[in-house]
Amino acid sequence: MNDVPSSKLIIRLCSKEHLPIAIPTSVVEPLTLTRFLVSSKKKPAISSERIFVDRSENCIGKLLSNTATELWLVDTEGHLPNSKEEIKACQIQIQEFKSKKDREKNIYLGTYSHKLAVEKLVTELKRDFQATGIVLGYYVDNPSSVVRKKVLYAQKNLEKSGLMPSRFEVRMTKWTGFSEIKEPKHLSVFITKINDKCNKIEEKNEIIWVD
Repeated sequence: MNDVPSSKLIIRLCSKEHLPIAIPTSVVEPLTLTRFLVSSKKKPAISSERIFVDRSENCIGKLLSNTATELWLVDTEGHLPNSKEEIKACQIQIQEFKSKKDREKNIYLGTYSHKLAVEKLVTELKRDFQATGIVLGYYVDNPSSVVRKKVLYAQKNLEKSGLMPSRFEVRMTKWTGFSEIKEPKHLSVFITKINDKCNKIEEKNEIIWVD
């Protein structure tokens, strides 16, 4: 793929849910893909300023727990896909909740302290009205009973928190990440925000410590 000055890469998310929910549940998470392109040792085909994220409703896939994702390379004269929302990928901000035990136990995916994470998530959502809370129970083949119980715990506590249902999303979702993993045991808890301006593309998600 050649570097065409007038071209842009569109990460098209096929979802009826707004971008703060569609982004972290997508098959190819846009911020992770953008980091990969920007940090590549080879010159990236497209700079971060020309990577866009669109949300469309006319391409929804069969696996509803994951947002189907398409990649489009479009020049100035090309036909753009229909979209409900469009932002630059560098406007995305994802904050992940982690605990000290995650470092001690070398837990990469999710957090050992899911109850503290959910409690902290509620606090942060009440403080920041622009934020959306995401709680994901990943699975590879079959969701474990342990993860199901943790998902149910998060759902019940967020529902009784007084927050509007549109402020958070809790679900089981199939793992589609780049790395191979064993069946997960922990919840992944995030905050997603769409900023008005672009951020510097950091190597990892910003961490919110729960303890």
